[in-house]
Amino acid sequence: MDKRPWMGQGIMIACANLFVFFGLLIFGCGDVHANRATVDAVVFEGARTLKEEVLQKGLLMRRGMPVDSVLIVGDMKRILVHYQQVGFWQARVHFPDIETAGNKTVLRFRIEEQGRTQVDALVLQGDSTFSEAEQRSVLTMARGTVLTSERLNSQLDALLQFYENRGYPFCALKPEVTFLEEKARVVIDVQTGPMCVVDTVVFEGNALTRADVLLREMRLVVGELYDQRKVDRAMRYLRRLDFLVFVEEPSVRRMGDVTALIVRVQEARTARMEGSVGYAGEGGGLTGAFLLDIHNVAGAGRLGQVSWQRTGDGASDLGVRLQEPWVLDRPLSADFELKMRERLGYSEWVVGIGATVRAWERRTVWGLVSRGRVVPDSSGFGVVEPSHRWAITVGAQVDHRDDVWNPRAGWVGEVTFEMSRVAGVGEANMRRLQEMGVHTFRSIGARSVWALSGRGLWVSQAGGVPNDARIRVGGARSIRGYREEAFLATEVGWVSLEWRYLVGARSRLFGFVDAGVLRDISGRVVPVGYGVGMVLQSQMGMVGFDVGWAREDGFGDGKVHVRVVNAF
Repeated sequence: MDKRPWMGQGIMIACANLFVFFGLLIFGCGDVHANRATVDAVVFEGARTLKEEVLQKGLLMRRGMPVDSVLIVGDMKRILVHYQQVGFWQARVHFPDIETAGNKTVLRFRIEEQGRTQVDALVLQGDSTFSEAEQRSVLTMARGTVLTSERLNSQLDALLQFYENRGYPFCALKPEVTFLEEKARVVIDVQTGPMCVVDTVVFEGNALTRADVLLREMRLVVGELYDQRKVDRAMRYLRRLDFLVFVEEPSVRRMGDVTALIVRVQEARTARMEGSVGYAGEGGGLTGAFLLDIHNVAGAGRLGQVSWQRTGDGASDLGVRLQEPWVLDRPLSADFELKMRERLGYSEWVVGIGATVRAWERRTVWGLVSRGRVVPDSSGFGVVEPSHRWAITVGAQVDHRDDVWNPRAGWVGEVTFEMSRVAGVGEANMRRLQEMGVHTFRSIGARSVWALSGRGLWVSQAGGVPNDARIRVGGARSIRGYREEAFLATEVGWVSLEWRYLVGARSRLFGFVDAGVLRDISGRVVPVGYGVGMVLQSQMGMVGFDVGWAREDGFGDGKVHVRVVNAF
């Protein structure tokens, strides 16, 4: 909340109002007539510094509007604001001449720009407990600086942050600007208020999540001197939690000698059930997936997941994941994973135990030790050999997105490396798997966003990579427009470009183009897919739909995926 009082437009507004008063006497009576003249053009005389398109911005008196003296008053103030933004605080705008010739009416504003206003002095006064040198260390406005509204506000913000970061959340600044010819004297009266220590944090809206869990996730130490930087960081930590939908800006409340930080949150529903179904056309058949996600077990932030996925005929996956947060009262999570995979000719299971470290605001590091086994079945005809392996996996992620659900700016990158020892019928071999990806987001309008993603994967093994270890590419989670796991490769790279139109906090329409280069059993392949889709938040949950085509497909060969997420 801005703690500065509203700064007036200056003495020039008073002058403008005098012109308005006389203008109302002359033209006000005409406004009551039923058939008022309409504006055909707005002309500015004397405007040398600002271009006409800048002055026209925001005007209510524009072509086709009926002439209205009350609206003209507001337009004169808007013109003055444009000049103040570039340093012309003593500019004058005269009530326009209204020229009518036939059925055309022209509003002619006469402007006296004067000169740019320069700062003659910046004075700090009030009950500050800090020296003037300490306060001025955050200020950049010096004598001779051109005074603009943006520059003045930036100085007030910097000074306000100086106090809020040093234990004064109730600090208020009262600026006063006086003008003499082309000079300005800026006086800032500082009212620091009481110095505060965060004695307690009060949460509102948390029906399930325990207060101590939220305080732990904030990583804010109760009893320390109030520091706005630490409070802002604590709010960013909370907003990244999966089990919170919304976190309001906190408020500070004094209760006697106790300072309380009030944080209001909105919880997500405890469990999330996700189901999806896809159709890949002739030869691909139906695909599907199911996910049960309980992300706040007993209000302690624990995570439990059960997932099942069918990617084609004779191909399915089953997974179980458990995560216990804040082991040993540290930002460290203990992870347990169980994965079972069935493919034509063999089945595989993997069990792993690991840890995830979230000691930093935007960075995450994890590691996993796993044991796996591949068992061929009678339909494999000896193509897949039995094997077992031990593996160590490490990874890291850096997340600079401005929003988790519908980012408009920022980027997220991740890298994973896995080393495993595989023992089968012959001698044991070492297998290496590397994966890296980056996703960037750029806003191109009020609701439009470009999303560009790139991903690369490499797998290698002495003596050749067996089919069960090859990278499976194609489908809804990689190169769309192709059947699920249409390609088996050892080297994969692909990019995805999406244009998104945001229709809500978690809803969007999008069009996409995916293109990749990979090396599979048949050699080098360059798949390209394209399509459209949507993600909509509704009363029944989140609904996603997309349809994609490979570049060699006809219109009737599209691959359709429907996804429904329901929370309860």
